[in-house]
This record gives sequence, structure tokens and C-alpha cells, in this order.
Amino acid sequence: PFAYMMAGLWQKQYREWVRPALPWALFAAVVLGTGILMGGYWAYETLNFGGYWNWDPVENASYVPWLVAVAAIHAMIIAKKNTSALKMSLILSIGTFILILYATFIIRSGILSTVSVHSFTDLGLSGQLLLFLFFFLFLAIGISIWRWKTLPADTQEIKIYSREFWIFIGTAILLAASFQVLYFTSYPTAKAIIEGFGGVSDLAMPAKMEKIHNNFQLIFALGVAVVSSIGQYMYWQSADRNKLFRSLGTAAIVALVLTLGAVIAINIKADEIKFMLLLWACLFSVIANGSILIHLLRSNYKIAGGSVTHIGLAIMLIGILASGGYSKAISLNNSGLLLIKEEELTPEGERENKENTLLWANQPTQMDDYSLTYKGKRMELRDAPGYYPRNWFLPTKEEYKFTLKNDLIYKGKTYHKAGETVETYPENTYYEIEARDKKGRIFNLYPRIQINEQMGNAASPHVKKEWDRDVYAFVNGAMGVTAERRWSDTETQNIRLKDTLYLNDYVAIFESIQPTQMPGFSLKKGDLAFKATVRVMAKEGDYFLNPVFIISEDRVGNIPEVSDELGIRLALTFIDHKNGAFQFTYNTGQRDFIILKALEKPYINLLWMGVLIMITGFTMATVRRIQDLHKKPALVAAE
Repeated sequence: PFAYMMAGLWQKQYREWVRPALPWALFAAVVLGTGILMGGYWAYETLNFGGYWNWDPVENASYVPWLVAVAAIHAMIIAKKNTSALKMSLILSIGTFILILYATFIIRSGILSTVSVHSFTDLGLSGQLLLFLFFFLFLAIGISIWRWKTLPADTQEIKIYSREFWIFIGTAILLAASFQVLYFTSYPTAKAIIEGFGGVSDLAMPAKMEKIHNNFQLIFALGVAVVSSIGQYMYWQSADRNKLFRSLGTAAIVALVLTLGAVIAINIKADEIKFMLLLWACLFSVIANGSILIHLLRSNYKIAGGSVTHIGLAIMLIGILASGGYSKAISLNNSGLLLIKEEELTPEGERENKENTLLWANQPTQMDDYSLTYKGKRMELRDAPGYYPRNWFLPTKEEYKFTLKNDLIYKGKTYHKAGETVETYPENTYYEIEARDKKGRIFNLYPRIQINEQMGNAASPHVKKEWDRDVYAFVNGAMGVTAERRWSDTETQNIRLKDTLYLNDYVAIFESIQPTQMPGFSLKKGDLAFKATVRVMAKEGDYFLNPVFIISEDRVGNIPEVSDELGIRLALTFIDHKNGAFQFTYNTGQRDFIILKALEKPYINLLWMGVLIMITGFTMATVRRIQDLHKKPALVAAE
């Protein structure tokens, strides 16, 4: 659009540039909007801040140009048929392109590195990026000033009942929304400019920035939802004013009834009036645009892109309202223990301490409507599906390769045999949690912690999707990650077969001893390996530990068995074959546990459904405008 606009000014084709530029403007909005939404979905599925948008300055840097691009599209739609929005189209086309360049500069220059979680540092290109930005800014301003007086202007006053008026209102709301985000996002830039000229600046991002953005953007979203509905009616039914008022009134009343029903059903509190208003506005938009869509589908579905887009936007906003405004923690700390460090016991820390559940290995714990059982640590293979117990893997000299202790079977198919060397993702540890809902249905969760010594460990959630909600769970702490197991001093017990021993408050029985082949170990001729089987009786069931004793020429050795679930490390250290006696050594420590945080995200599927519908509408509009390029202008105007 920027290139077409510049060419139009240069060649004095002040209105002609709009027609070929509009498809490109729509296509740009589709691509940029899809990219932003894909980023939000990725963040929701991968990161652990509990949402899909965090008002990070880097995220905002892409959101602002998209808002201005959408505003430019609406101005260009008016400018195609009259000159009342021609100057606005020019300014917004310039603004969209310059904001893209500005976003590139503030991200790649490292200006936002101290206020953003995204790790962009100065790549040494700040000068080139700034030169690029100012070149196009001054070029666009210069040509615009040069041609400004010769631009055609519409002297006719815009009436309140005209489609142009309501599109102008919608455009103004989009611009206000973009300016509000841009204002706060540019704080670091202003600070850098002041300090770059030798000044001293105490500019800083306000506290609770997320709340500030949410409050402002909610108001703008409400306005967009209402105006997009009225604008569509004005665009297609403005000729019959009585019919227009009846249609709008009916849509408003039906939306009000549905809103009141929702207020009663989900118990919206009286102090959440802003949520009620936004819900009403979105329902009004769906109903109003839906009636227009039905009318257009009967005549020419190709021109229904605007209605589809507005419906998708309204549904998306309902999804954001439900999943963001009514998200709740369902993991509550009923253990009586402090699950965070004492130095972090701020008001926010106290809330975090209350909203986390402590899960001991293999001990069922109730969490809201779910019974959870932590099953242990799991690993993922590069060439086989599923997740497998970590103690099945013996390390090798290579970091990514392990030797299997057991056959690896998934859904009846054997992928690897015991003794084979396999490749894994050792930096990823998955935590298997068996969940049973109140209807008795069982499913597994596999939240992940990725170990990264340089940049810090990263937790990724597991999202259990249901038709009316998501259960969003991630590990906030785990044995071996946020807490190290401390082993007790080594103790020794001399016993015989079938004798009882006591390990970490558990009763255990020495069941058997037998020769074994050691996967991953090359036993020479004459070497012997013996595997002991010790049954440990726990409340939740029996565990079997298998320490190994190796005799090699004139030396002996052992391979201890470590049970994370029981907090036991057991080794067979001596065999007295003459007297049938066996010596075991053991250490005890903390049982395996994880600290889990789980959030319930009601009706978040409406968000993703609205996104798909909105992108579909944008795509329909793009295709239509591309097809218009091959028609004569008179035919296009008639549509």
C-alpha cells in the first residue's frame, strides 16, 4: 500500500492508487494478524505465564502496526467511492509502513532488552535501521506536503446516518487503541533519546502495565464491537431508515437478554459491569453482523468478507473475556507447607503459595474436580512416540545417547529392545500426572521442564482441552530442579534371602538373587553379574529395587538402584556365598515430588474459533478485492 500511495502522489493519480493497493493492504493485515495470533497460540502452548498475550513491548511492537493497517483498510474502502477519506488513507498508509520500520528498530536495536522478556540485543545495526526509518519517513512527509494542496477534497458534510461516518468512528477507535499501546511501548525509546543527547531521564514503565493495557483496550474493544455492527448495517441497509432502526433494536434487545442469561448462569459480580458491557457488545456484534451475513449469502457470498471478519472478531473477544477475565487457579495448597522461598513471600508470592499443589510420587491428591497422581519423571526419544520412565535409561559417554534397561513398547509395538542405544532429548524432563475427573475418566498430563544452565530452566505446560474449558497445568518446582535431594549417611545391613529390612520408613523383603546380563556393559569371559530383587512395601503398592553386584577378575563392583519415588538409593556391596549372606548399603532422602500449578480457562475455544473465522473473513475480502482488479471500475462501484 505504501508503494502504491507514493506512486499515486508522484503521478498525481490521487484516487487511482487506492484500488490496486487495497488487496495488498488486506493481504498485509492477514499475514501480520495471523503471525501475531500464531505467536499468541505458541506462547499459550509453550510458555508458563498462564496466557497467550502478556503486553510485552516486543509483542506490542507488532500489534500497533496491525491496528493502524486495519484502520487504513477502512479508510481506503471509503476513499474508493468518494474523496472524504483520501487524506486519511494517505496518512494511515504512511503510518502503517513507518510503524513497521519503527517496530523493527526498537526490537533489533536492543532498546527494549531491559523491559522485555524477549532476548533481543543490539546487533550493531542500529544506525542502519535508524537511517532506513528516517529516509522513508522524510520521503513520505516530503511528497505528501508537496502534493497536499492538490489532493481532491470532498466538501459535502458527512451525515451521521451515512456509512462513511460510522467507518470514520471505527477508524478513530482503532487509532486511539494503537496510540495508547504505542505511548507506553515507546517509553524506553524516549529514555534512550534523552540520554543519547546527554540528558538524564527517570522515565520508566509504570507498575502493573498489564492491568493498564487491559483496562484501556477493553474500552476500545467494546467500541469496535458496537461500531462494527452499526457500520455494517449502514453499509448495506442505510437506504431504509425504519428497517435499519428495527434491525439494530432487535439485535440490541436479543443481545441484552443473552447477556442477562450469561450473568445469571456464570454469576458475574456487580462490580464487573465492564465485563457485562463487553459481553453485550460482542453478542450484539455477532447478531447484527450475522443477520447481514445471511442477507449477503442469499445475494452474493463473495462480498460477505467484512461481516465474517466482524463476527470472528466478536467471538474472539468473547473468548478473551471468558478465558482471561474468568481464569481461575484450581491448584490450591492444602498441605500447610510453604512452597516458595521465604525471601519471595511478597503479596504476589503469598498468592503463588496458595495457588500451587504439592504432589508426592504415587500419592493421589485431590485438586478441584480431579484426583491427581504424580507417576514420576519421563523422557522422550527422538525416534519413538510416547514418554518413558527416566530410570529405564542408562547414561553413556555421549550426552544425547542412553542404553535401555527395558524393552521400549508403545501401543503394542516394540520400538527398541533392552540393551540398545537410543537418542533422547536429555534437556527435557516430562512429569507424568494421572488425572481422574469426577466422572471417572482418566487422562495423563505431561508438563515439561527444560534444563538450560545458561539461560535458566523453562517450564512448559500441558493443556488438557475440553469443549468448554482448558485445564492448563505446569510444574513450578520439582525434586532435582528447584530442590536438591540430600542423601543421608550410608548405612549397612547384612541379611539373607527372604529377610526383612527397613528403608526410609518402609518395610522391604530381599526376594531373590540371580545372574543377569547388563545392558550397556561388556562383561568379559569369566565376569559375573548378579541382580538382587528387593520388594519395598508402600501404602500405594509394592516397588521393586534391583541393585547389581559385579565380579570381574580380581575386582568387584556394584551398580546401585535409585528410587526417586521412595527416596532410596540401594546397593548390593558384598556376597558371602559360603554362608549365604549379603551386604546391602543404602541412603535415604526426600521422596520425589513436584509443585504443580493448574489454571482453568473457560470457553477459550471461542477465542481460537473466532481467530479462524476472522482470518477467513480477511481472506475472503482479500480474494474479492483481487478479483475486483480484473473488473471495470464501474462494475466494482455497482457492487
